[in-house]
Amino acid sequence: MVRWAFDILGIEATKDVQEIKGAYAALVRKCHPEDHPAEWARIHEAYQAAMEYAKTTSPSAGGSMDESQDENCGWEDGNWQEEFEPLESGFNNYGREAENGEETYKNETFQDTEVIENEEYNTMFREEHFHWVQKNSEHERMLQKRLKKLAALRGKNAQIEWIHFFEKEFLPEEKSGALMLLLETVRKSELPENILGLIWTVMEDRRRRYAFREEQDLRRLEEEIMLCCQRKHADAKNKKVQRKPLSRLWILPALAAAFLVIAWSGQRAENTKMEEVSIEAAAHLNEKYGGGYYSEENFIVEKETLFNDDKDEMEYYRIREEERGPVIVCAMRNKKSKEKAYSFFDNVQAKEIKQAFAERINERTGHAEGCLFWDSKTDDYSSGGIEDGFFQVRYEGDFDAFIQSEIEARRKAPKMTNASSSSDARPLNGICEYYLPDPEVKTLKEKFERQDFPEDAELQTALEECASDYQLQVRGIMLPESFFEERMRNAAWDESEVSIGSDVMRSLGIEPSIPFLMLTGWYLSMPLKSEREFNIPNGMYTRETVLMGEGIYGAENQIRSYNFGLDSDWMEGSIEQISTPEFVELTEAERKRAVSFQMREGYALQTDCCLAIDKEAYGIAESGYQVIITDRYDGKAQNYRMDVKDYGVPYTNVRGGSILDGEGYVFLEYPEADSIDKAEVVTIINP
Repeated sequence: MVRWAFDILGIEATKDVQEIKGAYAALVRKCHPEDHPAEWARIHEAYQAAMEYAKTTSPSAGGSMDESQDENCGWEDGNWQEEFEPLESGFNNYGREAENGEETYKNETFQDTEVIENEEYNTMFREEHFHWVQKNSEHERMLQKRLKKLAALRGKNAQIEWIHFFEKEFLPEEKSGALMLLLETVRKSELPENILGLIWTVMEDRRRRYAFREEQDLRRLEEEIMLCCQRKHADAKNKKVQRKPLSRLWILPALAAAFLVIAWSGQRAENTKMEEVSIEAAAHLNEKYGGGYYSEENFIVEKETLFNDDKDEMEYYRIREEERGPVIVCAMRNKKSKEKAYSFFDNVQAKEIKQAFAERINERTGHAEGCLFWDSKTDDYSSGGIEDGFFQVRYEGDFDAFIQSEIEARRKAPKMTNASSSSDARPLNGICEYYLPDPEVKTLKEKFERQDFPEDAELQTALEECASDYQLQVRGIMLPESFFEERMRNAAWDESEVSIGSDVMRSLGIEPSIPFLMLTGWYLSMPLKSEREFNIPNGMYTRETVLMGEGIYGAENQIRSYNFGLDSDWMEGSIEQISTPEFVELTEAERKRAVSFQMREGYALQTDCCLAIDKEAYGIAESGYQVIITDRYDGKAQNYRMDVKDYGVPYTNVRGGSILDGEGYVFLEYPEADSIDKAEVVTIINP
């Protein structure tokens, strides 16, 4: 259901179109799109969702929320690019009695609010809506191009690129249009089985997130993508089976009857097994936590489809307390193992355990101001691994004792024979990122103007000890104080928004979740076995900041074995301000307010870089500006209007296609040379 939309509009859920429009009109008059672009976009998104919901049945004054009619929520018509409708004069009679004596629907929230048609506002809203839709369309064009390239990849590099895509580009905040593009890619492309498994895994993770936030429309799309992955996987498997043609037609009815009997028997056996799993799960939880609170009668058991060459040897179930509720227990069993009992991992104490770890790591490092974000899932999740926040051992107040017992439980947990070629070297308790303020660097400007950032040896030692003792990968992220305070202030509202970076063991190199340009040190700490296996030394990593133009700083986004970093002497002054090219699609009015940048002829980047453009140096407005990225493939220019987000928003990253704004700078990614025909043009349009 789209209940979130009505919460934003400030009204009860309804299918009354006039009531929805009245609520929307009252809100947008208070929220100018230029002054509050993010709030305006959220209000408009809520309006669109509410109007789509209203279309599911014939609107009626004071229409009630009918749960049975809400199942599809308007998805079947696919019309999510509704044109903006101007404010109507009919709003003047909103909440009043009709002249014929019949009483119209009243809403106490708005009965004292006078909503007047204003042509200036109508024009402004139409223009802002056009730009809003255009930005979303450009983003979706970029995604469509990227998905087309990903779908054509094969081999080991394909999985690496897809993993990078989901971790850095296709973030959980994607809207319905982006999800539809992914669904179409899965439907129309012949994707390898391991890629289908990866997509299925990512969608399952995000489905639970949408369920928690009651974003049911997005969750339905996620479920459709998952279902499509399962169907494609089954089709691929069936194609491998060679069937001989039947020579006698009379065999067909008998064969069909036999299949029905087998299918019925198999389903009956599976239902019996699910009942057993439900009983065992309730017994496990009651024994672990006491009190007899849990009952199998309240559980919904789902068998999960796994993706691996040895998937048939593993049984994996998820248990919910109610239909469509969050998963609270996972049950797993290896059918080839001598141990026939299921292993159960639950998330009942997830928040408490993660808070205890945050306090413990602060004690061990001596930094009470540190902020920890922990993703505890195992690497081989798509092969029946353990999800983030799920633990087998009960936490009873001593984190060190708890984690040692949990390590043993995870070592004994069922796993597939070939789940991962190097799974023994991977930490058992996942990845965590530990944010700290740099007391020597107050602002990002100070960071840009310095080059020497010595390693904090005591911090590195403490983090390595935590990585070894707790069997996880720890990344310390040192930020300038102002940036740290802004990020952590926003993260405090919702820790699930914080994006944890790629696992260095499976990526092409080291790539922090915060660009090197914006941090003063990235501390990598892994258990000794992992460090040796993957030949990635523990320690502090940084990249040199280069003055790439007047008021323009740059640094590499990642460290890879095959490049040697920016040559500061050569790359200094490599980016310049240019006259905005004709192939950048702008109106005449926009062109007069635009400033453009491009890498000089003869220069080329060996890897993607993060740039920081000083707004004051180029007369860029403090807020309300737009950014267009123009690149040229095969001689054709592609223009993309990008979203500009506050640099303190936890999930944002220039690697994901975001333009960040903060401390007087515009932050963006500039690509390596071989990714486009000619150097990318960056255009910033003042309001």
